[in-house]
Amino acid sequence: MTSRQNPNPQVPQLSGWRTWVAVAWAMAVHATTGWATHNRAGEITYTHVQGLTYEVVITTYTKSDALADRPFLFLRWGDETGNDLDSLARELPVGQLGGNVQVNTYRGTHTYGGPGVYELSVEDPNRNEGVLNMVGSVDTPFAIRSLLIIDPQAGHNNSVQLLNPATENACLNQPWIHNPAAHDPDGDVLTYSLVPCRGFNGEPIPTYVYPDEVSPGEDEFTIDPEIGDLTWTTPQLVGEYNVAIRIEEWRPVNGTLRKVGEVVRDIQIDVQLCANQPPEVVPMADTCVLAGTNLTFDVLASDPDNHPVTLTAVGGALTEVDHPADFTYWGNGLGTFTWSPTCAEVRAEPHQVVFKAKDLASPIPLSDLETRQITVVSP
Repeated sequence: MTSRQNPNPQVPQLSGWRTWVAVAWAMAVHATTGWATHNRAGEITYTHVQGLTYEVVITTYTKSDALADRPFLFLRWGDETGNDLDSLARELPVGQLGGNVQVNTYRGTHTYGGPGVYELSVEDPNRNEGVLNMVGSVDTPFAIRSLLIIDPQAGHNNSVQLLNPATENACLNQPWIHNPAAHDPDGDVLTYSLVPCRGFNGEPIPTYVYPDEVSPGEDEFTIDPEIGDLTWTTPQLVGEYNVAIRIEEWRPVNGTLRKVGEVVRDIQIDVQLCANQPPEVVPMADTCVLAGTNLTFDVLASDPDNHPVTLTAVGGALTEVDHPADFTYWGNGLGTFTWSPTCAEVRAEPHQVVFKAKDLASPIPLSDLETRQITVVSP
C-alpha cells in the first residue's frame, strides 16, 4: 500500500536517450563533486508556546566535509505582507552523527495575529550537482515547508517531531528503507505520502520525478501511508536522488477528522556501488499493553554476509513520554524492549517504535528497519 502525489502531470518523464544522457552526466559529476555536497535532509517543526505564539525549529542534515555551510537560515513565517525574511542563527555546538553527517538546528519564536493556515518555508541554494531525478539540480534550491494551522475549533497544535535522522545508506540493487519515527505530542492521527521536492519560491520542481521513474528497471519506491515506512526495493542506478515525505496530522472535530498540521522532510539518497547486503530484523506484529503493567519482548536481527550487527530503537515511547521505555542491546543481533506505561501514556493512537539493525560492513554499512505500533489501553 502506498500514497504519492503525481509530481508533474504535464511534464513528460525522462525516457530513452534523455534518461541515459542525464545518467551519464550525473555519474561523471558524482565522483568529482563530493566537496560540493551540502543538504542531505531537512524539515521544519513547531511547538505551541502560548496563545498565538509558536516556537519553530529548522533541522537540516548536511555532509560534515562539505564546503558549503550555513551559520544562518532565512525563514518565512507565512504571515509576511512583503518579502521580509527572518534570519535564524544556527545553535552551537553543531551535532555530529558520524558517517559524515552533521545536524544543524535553527530556532525562533513568532506570534501570529489570529487563526489561519500559515506556510513555514526555507530555501537554501545548495542542492548539489548531478541529482538524477530532477534536471539541473545544481541550479535548483533546496526548499522545505510545513503548515502551521491555527484553528480555534480544533485547539492548539504541536507538529510531529521526527526522531529518526535520515542517515541510511543505499547500495545498487539492494533494498533500502527509512522511517522518520514521527511522534505527535498531541496524539493526532498521522498519514504519510510522497510529494515532489520543492525549489524556487518553495514551488514543486517542474522536472521532478520519483526515483523509480528514472530508469526502466523493475523497482518500486513506495511509502506506507499509515506507519511511514519508505522503501525502495532495488535501486537501479548509482547516483544521488532527492525525495520528500509529507506527514499530515488529523484530529476529530465535531465528529469528523480535520487536518491540523503538516510537516515535510526532504531527503537525499546516495546510491553507491558496493558488495554488501543489508541485515534483516525479524518482523514483529503490533501489540497493546494495559497501563500499569509491563511489556517486554526481544528484537532479533541477522546479517546475510555475517557482518557484525548493531541494534538501536527510536520512538516517542523511549524519549517523549512521562514514563519512557527502555531498549537494551546485548550483542549478537539480540535486543530487549521493556516498557511499563501508566495512564499518562494512554491515548487512542498507538505509540510507534522503530528498531534499526545496522551492519558494520566497510566502507558502506547498510540498515534494515522494523516498525512496531504499541497501543496503551486503560485498565
